[in-house]
Amino acid sequence: MPNRTSLAISQGSIFDSAAESQRVIAQTRERGRWWILSGWVITMVGAFFYCRLLFAMDGECDMPELLHRTGVTGWAALLLMVVGVAFWLAGNLVFLKDALNSTECEPDGTPKNQGTL
Repeated sequence: MPNRTSLAISQGSIFDSAAESQRVIAQTRERGRWWILSGWVITMVGAFFYCRLLFAMDGECDMPELLHRTGVTGWAALLLMVVGVAFWLAGNLVFLKDALNSTECEPDGTPKNQGTL
């Protein structure tokens, strides 16, 4: 039968596991940031190509006519914008989920006072 001291968890291992948990949360949050930035860049590239195609057409051209006249290039620009917005939205959701679930700790293990929203 084990005694009481054999079941005790050392305080150092608790802090090590908390630090490891915070490191994983920070990596996931950083991944969300990269998704946000890459989504923005992809959307801007798609918007650039869409505007370029729109300026090449006559002034009376609307979106369905533009997509019909330009073919693959117009659809590619539209697809780039949709993919970019999807990346941006997914990055925001990942970042916010991990930011809300994280508890950043002081060196002694107590949670930081993060204020109010």
